[in-house]
Amino acid sequence: MAVFSGGCTTTKIQTAEISGGKVRMPVRLALNDGPGITVRGGVYQNSGSEFRTNTGTHSLVDENGNYVVNAVEGETYFREPLRVNIYDFEGTNLLWRHGERGYAGEIELDRGYFAVYAGAQRDMATDMGLDMGFTNIMLGLSLKGMTDEEGVLGLRFDAGVMYHEKSYELVVLRRFPMENNTVHFLYQDGEGAYWDSFFGLTLNTVAADNFVNVFTSVSVVNQTLVDSPDLYVDYSDRSWNFNIGVFRNLLPGVRAILGVDLRMDGQTEFGYNSVIFQLESVN
Repeated sequence: MAVFSGGCTTTKIQTAEISGGKVRMPVRLALNDGPGITVRGGVYQNSGSEFRTNTGTHSLVDENGNYVVNAVEGETYFREPLRVNIYDFEGTNLLWRHGERGYAGEIELDRGYFAVYAGAQRDMATDMGLDMGFTNIMLGLSLKGMTDEEGVLGLRFDAGVMYHEKSYELVVLRRFPMENNTVHFLYQDGEGAYWDSFFGLTLNTVAADNFVNVFTSVSVVNQTLVDSPDLYVDYSDRSWNFNIGVFRNLLPGVRAILGVDLRMDGQTEFGYNSVIFQLESVN
């Protein structure tokens, strides 16, 4: 997140509306399948299709939570009165619209203890009145192995980059304290394409005689929501995702995975994010 103060000028994000998919980490297991190719596909159901937060970049407000300015006759700018806007803004000023459900696919080249993969995710936002899709593309690599001599626990580390697109609408104020507290409100809408990073760590059981095996994972996903050099605004979302669930072999080389994704953002409380169902085929 960045809000800039250039010399005697201060820029603040008053409101932001973002539309675009929420990047999530698919379940990737550490198993002793040996070298080969893994194809995985899945569907997920999110807890909702909107995410609201306080960016921490809003201007100060008055005692009623409003930003107060005075109009200047014949001008397009305003002036901020002294000693009125002195309280922190406690509401939400960012709305992120994403899909309430989606699907994902990925192909992985496994060399045993090392793997590379590429995949795509697509969120569907049908509850917004139209079948809107948001697509994210992921490229990554992993290191994995067994954590014990018996080979009943697997550990996997993932790292990679993702490509995603976002559209945005911004209302920004630019304040000039040295010019009698002159305030300009600036509006911009547009689209952006971004490359961001992700990291993940997974621990799972691999006992062949278990009716189901279990997994747990933690990942960090960095996602740029808006980057507007013209308005000196750069805001990103960093989330911690925690997956827990079970998996079971259905056929030789085919397994089903069922999990719950819990999410914690820097500005929000920890909570349920989505349910994931995934199938894998190993050749």
